[in-house]
Amino acid sequence: MPLESFLLYTAFWVLSVLSICAVARSRYGEKVPFAVLTVVLILFSALRDNIGRDYPIYEEAFYTKEYTSYDHMEWLWRQFYDMLNYFGLEFYHWTLIVAVIFIPLVLWAYRKQSYTLWIALAFFVFTYKLYFESFNSVRQCLAQAVCLFAVPLYTERKWIPAFLILFLAVAIHRSAAVMVLLLPFFYIRYNGYFMGSMLLLSLAVFPRILKPLFVFLIPYLPIDTYYLENMWDAQEGNGSGIFFMINTVIALYLVWRSKDLYRRDAKLLPYVNSWLISVIICNSLPFFQVGSRLFYYPLMFFPILMSNLFTVGNRYDRILVWGFLFLQVAQTAKVICIPDENFLRYQIIFKDREKVHIYDYSENRTLPPDYFLRSLTLTGTQSTTVNIL
Repeated sequence: MPLESFLLYTAFWVLSVLSICAVARSRYGEKVPFAVLTVVLILFSALRDNIGRDYPIYEEAFYTKEYTSYDHMEWLWRQFYDMLNYFGLEFYHWTLIVAVIFIPLVLWAYRKQSYTLWIALAFFVFTYKLYFESFNSVRQCLAQAVCLFAVPLYTERKWIPAFLILFLAVAIHRSAAVMVLLLPFFYIRYNGYFMGSMLLLSLAVFPRILKPLFVFLIPYLPIDTYYLENMWDAQEGNGSGIFFMINTVIALYLVWRSKDLYRRDAKLLPYVNSWLISVIICNSLPFFQVGSRLFYYPLMFFPILMSNLFTVGNRYDRILVWGFLFLQVAQTAKVICIPDENFLRYQIIFKDREKVHIYDYSENRTLPPDYFLRSLTLTGTQSTTVNIL
């Protein structure tokens, strides 16, 4: 890891841990450290430069309407892109605005629904598939944040507002339609033997059945299937078998504990089921990146579950929460340090203001990051010809 990246990560982890510890120390004095953590998470996300697998895709789509990903984005995002381009803003303004929306939404939802806030915050920051995944699946993560607000509304039987929230999420990312289907299933008290069988079958049987079924059905789906057809056996579909097993064991433990947990607090039901459903989805679709990404929606409720389980549960439940938090920290550190992941070379946008990295496809050239700002006062800008693959 480069020294600059090491120092930036060190500053991020130290500030995050100190803020979470300060939230944990005082129920009444948590507003300031909560605000500090919010700012830290926003800045670390907003100021990143070329960090995240989808970063180049979003950047290229931002600067050209001819790029394929722009065409397949939702109408809302295309309008957002066009508005920023109209005002001559840069891509790093886009990352800043998205972070300013995403982080407060998530933390606000966790604050409203968690019994022990610092536990939820710790799991959000230290679980790779939550905070750091927002560097990759930007649009989907924002849709996931919106979905968080549907559960308390549905719990209060405010079904119309709950589904309006979900339809807003679908407008942000069409994959959020899965939550329209899944949300009612969060509120079913499943038989323990049935759910246990589903979890075990999802490990070995469901993947063998679902893969040929998906291959057959995709050409006939009445939706845009661009991503479905181009993301088989991709990186996110090749997860760790060990973590599949660990997630399943924890799900089975929750099935075993469910009667006592619901007796202690019936409001745990949707959060427990969100984890069970996310594990089944993840286990069943290891071959399919788009399919495996669907489990991120119920996974977004995972920090709330861990927080409330820690508060309501017994000593063994709290041991489980601590143990799983340790595993998530280890997993996140491992992923960040993988050479193939560009997280290892984290840098901020201010490192090299003169570097060339923005594509102008109309002229087949690259432009410096401050091109649009300088073009307001200069009559011409020097460009460098590149080969666009």
